Amino acid sequence: MLLCGSHFPLHLYILWSEQFSRPCNRPGCIVGVMLCKALNLGLLSRTLRTMRASLTQTLVGFLTISVLACSGTSGGNTSDTVDAAVVCENPLLYASEVIAFTAGSNAGHGAEQFPDVVLGPPTAGPPSVGGLDVLSLGVGGEIIVGFGDRMIEDGPGADFIVWENAFWISGDPQNIFAELGEVAVSMDGETWTSFPCDPERTDGFDPGCAGWRPRQEFDICFMVSLVVEEVGGDPFDLADIGVSSARYVRIRDRGVEGVPMKDAPPLAGFDLDAVGIVHGALPL
Repeated sequence: MLLCGSHFPLHLYILWSEQFSRPCNRPGCIVGVMLCKALNLGLLSRTLRTMRASLTQTLVGFLTISVLACSGTSGGNTSDTVDAAVVCENPLLYASEVIAFTAGSNAGHGAEQFPDVVLGPPTAGPPSVGGLDVLSLGVGGEIIVGFGDRMIEDGPGADFIVWENAFWISGDPQNIFAELGEVAVSMDGETWTSFPCDPERTDGFDPGCAGWRPRQEFDICFMVSLVVEEVGGDPFDLADIGVSSARYVRIRDRGVEGVPMKDAPPLAGFDLDAVGIVHGALPL
């Protein structure tokens, strides 16, 4: 299996880890392999670090198509695999506004589609491949989203879900690529209550952190209510922190600089896809 080094864009690591156990014999794929090797040798790493985010994303997009062409999973048609934003007629289950965003170090991916990239439903897909339609917060970055007139209410079990682009490396549920974030909620946008999150826990991932439960494949626009087992993502129960309702959700990256594959620009830090309400209501 061919894997690229720490300077290789995360998008391609995601796809390479899932797809490159198969032979590479198509022209686009061969070009991708050559670029991958050049990155491993450090020939392109300096260039990538200085590229504008848009140019980097263009390169990533080309390499993504190359990898998918090599995989042969869609017969050369990548429309079923490459992420695209989904617009639903009923967006009420999901965040509809960005209140604030403070980018951390080495952020940048998704900036051209911001704020729409984090609003509305997540990009559904298999847990073995991470989504690409995300906003990278950067190391230490944070974002606050709201739901318009709707708010989250405490009900039985999980009350809302946060989707990052975590995935199973090589399809192994026990080997998860995760970038963790701390989640907090507020009614007024000023006073916050956080879910305890220990990113350095050694006996598995802290259930209070977001960013380690992969997405699932589901029919986004026909999902009348969100069922955690069907949609994936990280579920949060307001009762766990003694809160009855909330209008805003804050996500703060808990990564550290110097971690290979997790701090490389422009993909560093927590990669937010979406936030959805399980139990909610309109304010009186």
